Parts: sequence; structure tokens; C-alpha cells
Amino acid sequence: MSAHRPGPALKEATKVIAGAAKQSRWLQAVGTLWKLDRQALEIDSILYTAALSACDRSRQWSAALDLVTHVLAEGVLLLDQGLNYLALACQKASEWQRLLHLLVKPCRPDDSLAHEVGFTAGLEAFPHWTQALSLWRAMPALRAPSDATALSALVTALRPAAEWARAVSLLSIALAFSAQSADVALCNAVCTTCEARQEWTQAVEVLRKMLAADLEPDMITFSAIISACEADGQWAFALYAMQEPLG
Repeated sequence: MSAHRPGPALKEATKVIAGAAKQSRWLQAVGTLWKLDRQALEIDSILYTAALSACDRSRQWSAALDLVTHVLAEGVLLLDQGLNYLALACQKASEWQRLLHLLVKPCRPDDSLAHEVGFTAGLEAFPHWTQALSLWRAMPALRAPSDATALSALVTALRPAAEWARAVSLLSIALAFSAQSADVALCNAVCTTCEARQEWTQAVEVLRKMLAADLEPDMITFSAIISACEADGQWAFALYAMQEPLG
């Protein structure tokens, strides 16, 4: 059947799946998709994305993973939101190995940049920070530009291992590259990582870097700094360090 002039069955299925996705009727969306597959009709990326959307809204990760397997097997090219749904499905189901395969051998055209949401999901899904760090380092080669959101996800992965020095180094790299490469969420992630090891001097230094970059600290920032200082009995310094730059 021509991909440019879909027949009535495909047109009707597209309408059904799109409507089911909007109303979170994942069974109807996925069932319609598999019916098309059994009829050997060509399923495009729009239909897969709509069905994945329905699974995502209904938190049906097992059904979404079945779609992931099918997409990978069929070599379907997905853009932006479709790839994001695939990555999120793997993340929620703790299928980090399948997610890695998805990201390293992505289902997208060669001339298409990867969407950062998919890689952020990957960075958050890995069970060990070294795996997340390896993926982050590989992002440029995979045509996935790293932004503040991806860096925040990586720093969050560093926190359970209290890898505060790496977190601070990543923030310094982001600030040196561009002010737009760092945001409050990234700085907060670094602060809480320092807090985990009671590195109060480093947490306060993050605050100074935020102010120098015209980033406005929030309650999460100050809570992490206070907690880190409290653990080392540095109340006076914490109060001074927070009031003097703002004063």
C-alpha cells in the first residue's frame, strides 16, 4: 500500500489511536496498532508515538516496552516525542540495558539531532553513576547536545555515591562554557550532592558561583547549604555566607 496515500483502514485507525491517546485509553490505542500490524499495513512514527503517549498517560510501562521492542525490530524512525516516550518507558520499567541500546542505536534519521529528554531519562535510569557519566560523555558522538537538564540528571546520579568533586567540576565546566549551560536546577543538584558529604565549603562556593552568574538561589539551594553547614557546626559561617552576598 502506498505510504503517500493511505487507505481507509489506515486513516480510520489513525483517528482511533489519536483519540484514544488523548483520553488515555491505552488498551484501545495499542490494540488498534497491533491490528494494523496483523493486517500488514505500514505503521508510521505518528501512530507509534500516539500509542506510546496513551501508555505513558496510563502508566502502562509493560505495554510500552512491547512497543519499544517492536519499534527496534522494525527499524521505525521516530523523532523527538516518540523517542522520548520510548526512553521514558524503559526508565520507568528499570530496563536500563534496553534503554542504552535505544540511545546508542537510536531510531531516528541520520540528520536528526537527538532530543534531550530521552537522554535525560537514560542518565536517570542507570543503576550506577559511572554508567551515567559514560553516557553523558558519549552524547556529542550520538548527536545529542548536552544542556543544563542533562547535566542536572547526571549530577543527580552522582549524589547517591556522594561524588561531590565530580559534581562541582561539572558545574564549573558548564559555567565556563556558557551561562545558558547552567541553571538553578543544576546548581541545586550540585549543592545537594555536596550536602550528602557535608562539604559545606563547596556548597557555599556553589552559591557564590550562582550569584556571579546572575542565577537566583531558591529554598532548595539554601536548605542544602544550611544542612551541610549544620552537620559540621558551621552555623555562623552559613548565615554570613548567605547574607553577605545578598546584602
